[in-house]
Amino acid sequence: HIVNPQVHTDGLDKSLRVPFVVEPRWHMWALQAALLLMAEDFTTALVMYATGLLVAGIVALRDPDVVLGAWQAVRTRSF
Repeated sequence: HIVNPQVHTDGLDKSLRVPFVVEPRWHMWALQAALLLMAEDFTTALVMYATGLLVAGIVALRDPDVVLGAWQAVRTRSF
């Protein structure tokens, strides 16, 4: 994902509109973290979550643009 997806609320009812752009990925991470912390079997939930992150990382690294973009970001970052 080179560009973050954005959701505009222009078409929604006036009571649901917000003056800023919503980035749905951050909401997904917050939801996943909350579900993980509230899981009944925390160990199994943590293992499944880590497995999902590993599989997603492997799939993302198969794309050469992702690898090159990540390498350039690491190389040009100023600490």
